[in-house]
Amino acid sequence: EMESSLSKLGNIPENDMLEDWACLIYESMSGASRTFHGVQHVFDISVNCDEVQKLCAFFHDSIYYTIDGGLSTTQNEYLNGIIVEKDEDVFLTKFFLEESMEMLIIIFGFEK
Repeated sequence: EMESSLSKLGNIPENDMLEDWACLIYESMSGASRTFHGVQHVFDISVNCDEVQKLCAFFHDSIYYTIDGGLSTTQNEYLNGIIVEKDEDVFLTKFFLEESMEMLIIIFGFEK
């Protein structure tokens, strides 16, 4: 369903990228600490959703930092340079925050 949703939105990723994302979701949602927000939950909430809603459903609970006891190796690979862990605290980098703000300005049409 991820491939179909992305295709309908005009994005056709390579199969290896789709596989990487599916593995990331599965790995993130199948940890021992996941009792409610597990893999089946993703499928349950994506029923009868449009493309954007499905993609949101697939990734929405991927990271539960405190419940999962930190980031997995794969999550660390994807979030390198975005999330910094220091002395049991977690921070978003200034670069990420600036880029995110720029994106929000563009999406919602705000002026700087």
